[in-house]
Amino acid sequence: LELDGAHLPSLVALERIYRERGEWDELVEVLKRKAGFRGGALDTLSQEDLEIVLAAKLELAASYRDHFNEIDKAIQQYEEVIAVEPHNLE
Repeated sequence: LELDGAHLPSLVALERIYRERGEWDELVEVLKRKAGFRGGALDTLSQEDLEIVLAAKLELAASYRDHFNEIDKAIQQYEEVIAVEPHNLE
């Protein structure tokens, strides 16, 4: 990850490990990286990459909400997803 901070297989593995261990701060950092995957400019991503980024944003929102009680940050992530996919109401 030091060489390529957006190496998706590594991020997926770290996400799983941190979630299993309940290491929420670390999980949020990994989810932020996934949400910024491929630069994070949502209108320029392929459909596959867009799905990865939106899923990360939803997970990030849930983490902010459930583990940190940071409702404003959660809402921001939800709003970013809904702006791209209005039907995606989780």
